[in-house]
This record gives sequence, C-alpha cells and structure tokens, in this order.
Amino acid sequence: MNPVVRKIFDRGSGHPIVDLSGETLADLLSAIDELSDEAIASDLFHAMWTSRSPDCDAAISHNIDVAEDPGLVAEIARIVTLEPRVHLPDRFTSDLLRLADRRDRHPITRAQALKAAYVLSLGRPSDMRRLQAQLLDISLDDEPLFLQHAATVIGFILAHIRDDELLMVLNNLMAVKAAESEAAMSLGLLWMAEGLGATEETAALTAFEASLQLMRRAIEATEVRIDAELFSRCLTVLLAFAKNEQGVGLGDLIDEIHRIAFQYSATAFPSDDRARSDPWMGAPALEGIRWYELSIRIAQVDQRFRSRAWLHAARVIEEELVRLYAASRSILLHTRDGGIDAIIRPRISDGLQRDRARLATLEQWLEENQEAAHSPSVAAVRGMIAEALEDSLRRHPPAAAASEDAVAEALNQLPPDLAVGAREHLRSSLVNFDLEVTDPILLQVWSDLAAGLQRNDDYRNNSGARAFFNTILYSTLSFVFSRTNLTVSAVSGIDYLFNRDKANLPIEKDLQKDFYSFLQSTALRAVAIRERNDLGGGRSDIDFVLGGASVVAELKKTDVNHDLQGLAKAFGLQTAAYQRSSYTLCVLMVLDLVDRRGDAPNVRECVGLQEVVPPGGTTMYSIVVVRIQGMRKPPHDLK
Repeated sequence: MNPVVRKIFDRGSGHPIVDLSGETLADLLSAIDELSDEAIASDLFHAMWTSRSPDCDAAISHNIDVAEDPGLVAEIARIVTLEPRVHLPDRFTSDLLRLADRRDRHPITRAQALKAAYVLSLGRPSDMRRLQAQLLDISLDDEPLFLQHAATVIGFILAHIRDDELLMVLNNLMAVKAAESEAAMSLGLLWMAEGLGATEETAALTAFEASLQLMRRAIEATEVRIDAELFSRCLTVLLAFAKNEQGVGLGDLIDEIHRIAFQYSATAFPSDDRARSDPWMGAPALEGIRWYELSIRIAQVDQRFRSRAWLHAARVIEEELVRLYAASRSILLHTRDGGIDAIIRPRISDGLQRDRARLATLEQWLEENQEAAHSPSVAAVRGMIAEALEDSLRRHPPAAAASEDAVAEALNQLPPDLAVGAREHLRSSLVNFDLEVTDPILLQVWSDLAAGLQRNDDYRNNSGARAFFNTILYSTLSFVFSRTNLTVSAVSGIDYLFNRDKANLPIEKDLQKDFYSFLQSTALRAVAIRERNDLGGGRSDIDFVLGGASVVAELKKTDVNHDLQGLAKAFGLQTAAYQRSSYTLCVLMVLDLVDRRGDAPNVRECVGLQEVVPPGGTTMYSIVVVRIQGMRKPPHDLK
C-alpha cells in the first residue's frame, strides 16, 4: 500500500492530523489519485496543507487541478479559510481560479473553488486583481448555479473595493434567473450603504429608492428572502419619513419589523448552515444580534405623537442598518486553530449615525434627569436637539449632519450644574458606542461560549431563549472588554476599578451602577430592570425581562482568590435560584478585589461557562461567569 495512504487510514481515534512533510512527491501524487473517490480525500488535503513541505505544496496544486467532487472542494475551501497559512505559494490562488473557470466541472465544484480563491486573495492585492479580472470575463450563458455563487462573491468584493466594471457584471447577473435574487440583494445592500452615508437629501433619497426596488426584486426572484423583506420594510419607513408621506401606517410597519426581525434573528447564529459552510462570509452571530436589537428598539417607539414617532423610528432604523450592513458584509479572518484573528469590515460611512447618537443620548439624559424636568432652558434645548436630529435625518443643509457643534451648542444652553452631568454621561455613552466596533477576540470568546451553551436545553431547543441570551451575552462581553481596556479617566464612574484604598474598598453597588449605566447605551436599555423584587424568593441585581421571560445578572464582590469555577461554587446557587421559573440561563458578574499587584488577567481568563445543579432538584443551570478585576494600577505603574 502507498505509505501516504497507509498513514491516512491508520490515523486512529480522534482523526489526528498526519505529518506528511517527509513523504515524496511521487507517493503524494499517487495517494491523491488513489483516494480521489474516497470520503477521506479531504483528510489527505488537510494533511498536506498543514505539513507545508515543498512536495506537499506541489501535490496540493495537483489535487486542486484534478478535483471533481463538490464535497471535496467545499472541504478545501473550509480548510484554507479556517487554517490560514502565512507563507502561501502564489500558484494556489491561480490553481483555484483555473478550477473555477472549468466548465467541465460541476458548478458547485467551481463555486467552491471561486470562494476559496477569494479567501486566499484577502490581503494579497495581486491575487485579488486576478480574481476581479476573471470575474469581469464571466459569461451569462455559464451554469446558472455557478453564476448564483459568483454573484455572492462579487457582492462581497464590491462591499470592500470600488470597481465600476465589476458592478456592471453584478447588474448583468440579474438577467440570470438563478442569480437574480442574490445579485439584486447584493446591489440593494450597496445602494443602502450609499444612502446611509449620504449627506445630501437628493443623494440619500435616490440611493434608498434604488435599494428598495432591488430588495423587492430579490424577494420576487425567489421563494423565501426574509432578509430582503426586512430591509425593504426598513427602507419604506426611511423613505416615507424623508418624503413626509406620514400617511403610511407606521404602526403596522413597526409591528412587522419587530415581529419578523425577532423571528429571523434566531436563525442567524453559529448553529446555522451558513456559518458552517461559508465561515468567511459575514458574521452571522453578530448579524442575528443586530436584527434582535432592531426588534427590541423598534418596539419601544412611542407612537402616541406621530411626528416624534416617525423621527424616532427613522433614527433607530438608520443606526441599526449601519450595524447590520457591517455585520452581513464583514469578512472573518481566522487563526491556524480556527479562531477569529481579525474582522475586515466593509466600506460604509457611519458619521451621521454616530453624531445623531450623541444628540439622542443627550436628549434621553435630559428626559430622565429629574433636575432638568422643570427647567425652561432645558425645554428649549430639547427642542433644539429634536430640530437638529430631524435636519440630520432629512439631510437638510447646512445642518445635514448633527455634528459636535450642535451638541456643544446644546450643552452651552444648559444650566452649568446640569451641563457638567450631561457632559459626563455623554462622554461615557460615546465610549460605549465606539466599542460596538467588535473586537475579534470578543467575537471568538462569544462563539466559544455559544458552543458550550449547546449543552443547555433551553438554549439549544428554544430559539427565543437563545436569541435573548445571545444579546445579553454580547452586551455583557462588550462591558467586560471595555472595562478591561479603559483608563481611569476615560469614563466617569469606573474609578472604583482603580481604588486600592483597603480602608475604603469598592462595593457591589459600584459595579451595579457601572454595568447598568453601560446597558443604557445598548438595545437592552428597554428591558433591563434594577433590583427587581419577588424573583426566586429574593431580589435580583439586574433582571432582563422580555415577553414574560427573564434572565438575571447577579453581581457580587470577593476578596478571595477564586478561579471561575470557584466563583461559581461560591455564588452559583444564589444566581441559579433567580431562574427557577424561567430559562436556565444566567450571568454571574463578580468584582474581584484580590490585589494582583495592580495587574489584571487576560480577558479570556475572566469569562467562562459553568454549570450548576442545585441540591433541591436535578435541573442543570448554565451560568456565564464574569470576573471584573479591581485593585488595578495603570500600566505605567506596574513593576
């Protein structure tokens, strides 16, 4: 038997990767031919890919050249995506492009080769140019199924690179029935991004109208296109607001967006087929969260005052569409072990939405601050803010952008004592807004937790529970990452993390106030309740309540040097007790006051999943344990 084939067959349990770096080219080529029709052909490719010897690389080129089975090439695409190589022979991309161009191969074989070529081209400009050139020469009489996948790849390229000639190819692909929906959807997203970044009214209207027509075409061209349906409803609201067509039933549109986004969000998490088959394509987990956040936020629009309701709905939709576009068109770059190394985000301008967020945050603070309730000057400032927001949403020059000047003017009109508090709140909230540019490590930690949560019945079997807890988990991790990185003066109210006075140590209330304040700049603001009574026979610290279900975040402090498992043993039963009549999912956040010489652990050591079975029953509860390190010093003081 060929020695390479013998090694592949003799791998043993667990399917360890075989080292083929010492094998000859002749034996490798023979093994490829011998295993070409076998299910383990992908294992041979995997072994050659990881062995990295010159003979293995030469054999890989041959393997790509002779590949016919769609399943094998799909595995090749997955391997090159999840296990990237730093030093890659130039010929690999060319080999894949040649395979993608061969009409004698199955269309799915060719489509997977095209996707693999795209992944290898990321960060390699010369390869990307070759890919773009080949796509420019695509023929509309090619296999329809291949053209459908080509439209997907072209859509992603155009989200990151401006190429007018390739844009024409994507437009032409709408004439192919099989590719029409995907091409129209990709074009619709591009026009939507143009509209969101436009600062002039005419440009925004033109872009949004073009996007809406393309979304409708994407819907008509296929049986099910829920994402396009959601985008079309959101665009309908934006256009009706911009054109003052407020006779359109806003209430019905809000109800539809809320309902469909809520349902659709549950299908877009790592367990779905897209995340497994195309691990480079977008960030499905984050996309699901964005739809869920839109569902929560749009449901909170107060419809009692029609003009204000339209303004609020339009602002919320624009903010969430920016995030949705970024999530759906991002590219995940992986580490050698399959983790997430980086996120390449698409081209989109979000300046308008960020500036509006500043004004909306200030408006919200004034509305909720009791000192401001009866001040005539505050009423005038709130009117000024509403006018600036409307001008921005309508792109009315010269106030097309609700800029820092508008915020500064509003602050200057406030009484001095209120202005101080407003500035501090605004500063804190803006840091939180910026952190929504997701760190790839955060996404990796989140994905790892999600994998472990599959052991929980509620999380695995109840899509509503899964989507709700995912959103809570994402905001919780964002808080952990922010408090790990911020300096003591960056945000008001986080000095407790740097308090090393053993005679006046921080208390749990400091953590609760900080976390709750952070949540006010997220979609969970509408569902987070502090110190809710009569829950599990006690009072919870922070309870997230939606649709009759609740998830508790229990907040504690400790000066005992526990690991995450120890924290779960110390506080897990109390945390789980609050969930006795709801989902068996909860969060335990602990302020760690152990003096680690002013240092803090790596953030990966501060978050983990623990499972607890209370002695009163047999039900297992999943507790995400989070450690927030206190007693810290600034990096320059560490010795």
